[in-house]
Amino acid sequence: MHAAGRRVNIQGHARLGNGGADVVLSSSPAEFAAFMKAQNAHYEKLVRQIGAVAE
Repeated sequence: MHAAGRRVNIQGHARLGNGGADVVLSSSPAEFAAFMKAQNAHYEKLVRQIGAVAE
């Protein structure tokens, strides 16, 4: 995913950003992994707080 994200061009950033996405590029695979770990923890906490369950 890191390599694919690095290939996104400026127009792609604008289109994603205009669509409401947060465009985050990392300088290394380790930085990307840390970002994803933090995002997973954030959304795991959110899902638990609202009590969502898979059907």
